[in-house]
Amino acid sequence: MTWIPTKLSVSRTLARPRVLQVGSLYLAMASSLAIGLVTSVINTRSLGPQPYGDLKFIGTLFLFLSTISTLGLFNTGSQVLAELMNEGDEKDVNWLALSLLSQASSPGRSC
Repeated sequence: MTWIPTKLSVSRTLARPRVLQVGSLYLAMASSLAIGLVTSVINTRSLGPQPYGDLKFIGTLFLFLSTISTLGLFNTGSQVLAELMNEGDEKDVNWLALSLLSQASSPGRSC
């Protein structure tokens, strides 16, 4: 016996908060890609091939440097925070959040 979704079950599923959040996230990601593509075409046509290549090189260089400069601290910290919040240990969550904030606020200090 196969299950056939009814109009009521589909509308009830689509009305769930998690489904709405995921849908809006995917819509934002798709919109961002579309806007980036349109902007790239406009920049290429207005700048020409050589200046646009220079612009992309500088953008890629800044992206690369920003990735290296954080050393994965914030990605790792956010993952640990999410795991601690699932366990419900608020004392450790507060300590980790405070230590991440102190690292972020002291740019001259290395890890």
